[in-house]
Amino acid sequence: MPKYPLRISTECELEFRKPVEGALKLARLLPHVGRIRIEVPGEPDRLLTQVVNEARRGTGAPVELMGIAPSLQAAPPEAVIWLQRLTVPELDDASLQALLGAVQAEGLLPEVTGMDNPVGALKAAAQGLRGVDNQLEARKWDLAAEKADKLASQHPWMAPLLLERFAAHPLARFGHGQSEAPAAPPADAVPALRTSRASAPRRPKGDPPAADLADEALGPHWISNLAPQAHWTLLIDDHSRGPRRAGRLVALLLPPDPGLDPCPGEHTRKADDATHASRLQALAAAPVGVLGFEWSERDDEREARPAAAELLAWVVRLLPLSGPTQLRVLGGARRSERLAEAVAQGLALADDRRRAWITVGEPEAVAKDDPFAAYADSVGFTWHRQGLTAEGPLGTLAAGLVAAPPEPLRALFDDLGGRRGPDGQRWDALIAGPGSPLLDALRDRLTARAAEDDHLWRRYLRHTLIHMDQAETHPELLSAQVSFLAAANGAGKHTLGARVRLAGAVASLQVATAAGAQDPAAAAVVRDLSGPVLGEDPRAACSADLAWADHAALSLDQAGAQARLQPWADRDALVLGARLRAWVLGALGRAAGPDGGPQLDAALDALAALSQPEDREREAEAPTLDRARLAVEAEATSDEEALAWVERLTGPLAKRSARLATSRRLSDRAAHHLMLRLLVQRPALGAEHRAAVLEVRDKWVHRSGGHPWPLIELYRALLLDDAGEFEAAKEHAVLGASVAFAEAQGPAQRLVGAVVHAIAARWGVDWPDRDDTLLRLETALPKAQAHVAAIRAFCTAPDSADPRALLRDALPFNFR
Repeated sequence: MPKYPLRISTECELEFRKPVEGALKLARLLPHVGRIRIEVPGEPDRLLTQVVNEARRGTGAPVELMGIAPSLQAAPPEAVIWLQRLTVPELDDASLQALLGAVQAEGLLPEVTGMDNPVGALKAAAQGLRGVDNQLEARKWDLAAEKADKLASQHPWMAPLLLERFAAHPLARFGHGQSEAPAAPPADAVPALRTSRASAPRRPKGDPPAADLADEALGPHWISNLAPQAHWTLLIDDHSRGPRRAGRLVALLLPPDPGLDPCPGEHTRKADDATHASRLQALAAAPVGVLGFEWSERDDEREARPAAAELLAWVVRLLPLSGPTQLRVLGGARRSERLAEAVAQGLALADDRRRAWITVGEPEAVAKDDPFAAYADSVGFTWHRQGLTAEGPLGTLAAGLVAAPPEPLRALFDDLGGRRGPDGQRWDALIAGPGSPLLDALRDRLTARAAEDDHLWRRYLRHTLIHMDQAETHPELLSAQVSFLAAANGAGKHTLGARVRLAGAVASLQVATAAGAQDPAAAAVVRDLSGPVLGEDPRAACSADLAWADHAALSLDQAGAQARLQPWADRDALVLGARLRAWVLGALGRAAGPDGGPQLDAALDALAALSQPEDREREAEAPTLDRARLAVEAEATSDEEALAWVERLTGPLAKRSARLATSRRLSDRAAHHLMLRLLVQRPALGAEHRAAVLEVRDKWVHRSGGHPWPLIELYRALLLDDAGEFEAAKEHAVLGASVAFAEAQGPAQRLVGAVVHAIAARWGVDWPDRDDTLLRLETALPKAQAHVAAIRAFCTAPDSADPRALLRDALPFNFR
C-alpha cells in the first residue's frame, strides 16, 4: 500500500512533505470546503499562521491551527490537513483534476482498495441502466467510463477516484457485480437526475419550492416571472465568434404553446435586419423565457465545465413550479456530443429540493427543421451585433442576457444567501460588473443586506481602504466601492470619512475624464474635500486636485486648472516628493499650452531624482509626450529638434513609421498620433516617412471610439489630401467625425469631431446639422465660445483656408 494515502470521501486526509506549499496549494484549489483543521508537529510558527490566513481567504471556511501532541510527532508526515464535510459532488471536474495534479506533484499516491477493474465496472453500470430504459443515466456512466479509461492510460491512479465519485449512486451496485438490473422507478415518480451521489428517484413531498429571483423589475421574459407549466422545452443556441474566443450562449424556454409562428430552416446567414426585428417582436409578445451568458470556447476537456451546464443549473433554479415538471433540452449541433454531459453536470449543480420536482429527458440536438431555433438565433445575433440595452431591438428580452460568465454569478448568488455574504473579491466582481437587470437586482439585494448587517458593511469598508492604499488603484472599481458603501449607509449608522468620500469622487472624476465626459457632482465633491483632507493626507489631497485640474482642462477651463495646481507647485519639494511634484508640474505645463515648456522641463528634471531607472522611464513618458507635442508646433523649434523629441518616444521613424501606422496595440496609439501630428504640422519634414505611412494604408487600423482616434483619422486624411488622393481623404475625415460623434463620446470629443467635420465639409461632404451641432457645443462647453466661432469662420472662409490653421485656432493645444 502506498505510504501517503489520499481518500476522497466525507473526510479527506492529505499528508504533505512540504506543509506550507501543500497547504497553500490546497487552500487555493478547493472553493467548497466546510471546515479545515491543520495539525503540525510542535508549536505552529509564523509561517504556518500565514498558511491559515491564506486558507481563510482562499476558501472562506473556518480554519483551525494546532500543534500535534508529542506522542504523535514521530509520524513521518510533517503536516496533516483534515477537510471535514468535503463531499465529492462539491468538487467540479476542474477542481478535481487540479487537486489530483497537486497531489501527484507532491509525490503522493491514492489508496486503491477493492477496485480491481474500475473502467469495467463503469461500463457494466451503463449497460445495466440501459436495461431499465434510463438512457440519460446510461450516457452519463458511459462518459464516466470513457473519461476513466482515458485517464487510466495516462495516470493509472486517477481512474479509481473517478469511479468513487459515481459509486454512491444506488444504481451503481449493478456495476459492482449485481446480477439483476434494478427495478424501474414508479411511473408516477419524478426522478431527480444526477451525475454523482444521486439519490433514488423519489416522489416529491409538500409544496414545490418557489423560484429564485422572482422580481417584476426583471421583466416578463425573466424565467422566474413566467407562469408555471407541466412541460417546457429549453432550446440552447451557441453564438460563437470562432474557436477559443468569447461567444454567447442563449436559451429560449418555451411552453407547450408559445404562440410563435414556425420558421424552420431560417438562419442568421439568410436573414436580414427586418427579419430579425420581426422575430424579436414576436418573442416580446410571447410567454417565453430568455436567458443567456457569455462563455469562452475551450476545446480542451481539462478546462472548466461547459457553460451549458451552468446555464441549465440556472434554469432549474429559476423555473416556476406548481407541481411535477418535465423539461426537454435541445442543444446546438456544435455541442451535441457534449450536451448529455453538460445536462448531467447542470443537474448536479442544482438545488436538491427543486431538482426533485423536475424531470429532464435525454437531451437532443436541434433539428434543422426545428420551428423555433431561428428565434434563438436572432436573439444571439442581435446581442452580438448591437449589444444589450433596454431601448435597443432586444427590449425586454435583454433582461435575461448577461455579458458575464454564468459560473461566477451562480457562486455569487449562493454567497448572497449564505451566512457570511460575498467576500471582497466577489463583491468587487458584482459592483463593477456590466450593467444588466440581473446584476442590478443582485446589487440591490446586497445593498439592502449590507445596510442591515454592520459586520458585512465594515468588511467592505476594510476592503475599500486596502484598495485605496495600493500603489495603483482602479478608478472604475474604487468609484463603485465608495458608491456602494454610501448607498448601504442610508440610515447613517456608519461613518464614511472625508478621505474615503474624496477617493470615491476622485475615481469617478477620473472615469469621466477618461471617457471625455463631465461629472459636475464629483468635481464639486473633490473641490470641497481636498482642503479638509490636506492635514490628514497631503498626497491624497494633491492627487485630488490633479484629477480636478484634468477634468477642468477637459471643459477648456485651462485657467482654472492652473489656479488649482499652482499652490502645489509653490510648496517645498520635500512635501510631495519627486514623483508627485513632477505630476503637478506636468499638469501645469499641459494647462499652459504653448507656454508650458518650462514646467514640462521642470517635471522631467524632478523625475530624474527617482532612484529606480524603470520608474524614471515610466513616469517620464507623459511629460515627454507633452514636451514633444510642444516641440512639433513651436515655431522657434527647428525640424531637426522637433523630430528628436518625437523619436524619444517613437524610436527612429526611419524604422518605426510603418509599424506604428499599422499597430493594433493600444499602447502605441499616443506615439502613432504624435508621429502623424509631426508629419502633418511640419510638411517640409520627412517626405520618406509620409511615403512609408501611405504605403501601408491597406493595413491601417481603425478604432470605434476614444481619443485620439478621430484625430488619427483626420491626420491620415490630411496626408492623403497632400498626396492628391481626395476621395480617400474624404472617407477618412468622415470616419473620424463619426467616431467623435458616437453616442458615448463627451462634449470635448464632439468639439474635435466638429473640427473634423468642418474640414470634411470643405472637401464636399454634407453637414446638414452644422448649426445645431455648434449651438449644442456652445451650451455644453461655455468656455469654448472662441473655438466654436473659429469653426464657423472656417466654414464660411474661402476655399484657400488652411485646415491646419483651423486645428490651431479651434482646438486647444492638448486637443489636437
